[in-house]
Amino acid sequence: MMNWRTIALVNCSFPIFGFIAMYFVPNSPHWLAIKGRMIQAEHAMAWLRGWITPQCIQQKFSTLKEIHHNPDKNLVTNLSNQKNISDSRTCLNLKDTLRPYLQRSFCRPLASACCIFVLYTFTGSLAIVTYIIIIFEMIGKRRLVFTSMTGTMSYLTISIVVFLVSQNHISTVQSALTRLFTC
Repeated sequence: MMNWRTIALVNCSFPIFGFIAMYFVPNSPHWLAIKGRMIQAEHAMAWLRGWITPQCIQQKFSTLKEIHHNPDKNLVTNLSNQKNISDSRTCLNLKDTLRPYLQRSFCRPLASACCIFVLYTFTGSLAIVTYIIIIFEMIGKRRLVFTSMTGTMSYLTISIVVFLVSQNHISTVQSALTRLFTC
């Protein structure tokens, strides 16, 4: 049996490796656009969208072109214009490379996704999914029926509250819950 620290270290290495490798992935639309190969970037974007024609992605591709050609709106283009990067072998330094990933428009969605992942992990969902068969076998059929009925009643109660609030019969969810549970 392996030590849990070893397993955690191995599992942490995969996302780190993936994050580092994503910067060097050739033939991604973003990478090709940075290198100035717009025709190939368009074909790569069409391929990534599921083998569709380039005409179907014109709106998205025009956004990508605007990002890489408009010096006022894009940091990468500003940096490349300031440093006169015309050679495809020239790389930005680490600070300039990481700057787009430190902007608020990138960090907020990333933080939201990480919070959701942490909440999902630490609520015990993985443990319950792992042992759910054993739990149901221990509870037995009668308790399982009771649990199902409780879930069904909860669903119906919430559905009624949402319906009444949406039809403006009740002004707020708080007053709806007060009316339901004080009867």
